[in-house]
Amino acid sequence: MSLPDPITIAVDPETTGSDTTWNFDFFDKVGDKAEYRGDLHSVGLRNHKLEYYRTAPKKSGNFLGQIKSTTKLTLDHLTAGADASESYKPAIITISTSFPVGITPEQYRLMMWMICAAAEESYTQELALENEL
Repeated sequence: MSLPDPITIAVDPETTGSDTTWNFDFFDKVGDKAEYRGDLHSVGLRNHKLEYYRTAPKKSGNFLGQIKSTTKLTLDHLTAGADASESYKPAIITISTSFPVGITPEQYRLMMWMICAAAEESYTQELALENEL
């Protein structure tokens, strides 16, 4: 399977019906990892990238194996330090999947919608942003 170049992601984070478009251009492929860099990637904002990883399934007896893949998004954000100075630090979201060979596209999409819905819940945001559990 080959990945497209560029990758364009349209998101509507405020659910206004108006998408914001993010573009990521192919940068490098090494082994099972492909890296794309976004429009804002620079020396100052070094982390504006998408990474894709894939591990081929390993057959064991009658079991055809698991296809494992990871999608990782890294964006730098300006944040305050303990001394109130500001610097760019990376925010990272990683989605890892492991599906048995033979799963249908419908089964895959259902699970992706379910995890995205779970990640949208307010308590998930609190877990990610609060300083304590």
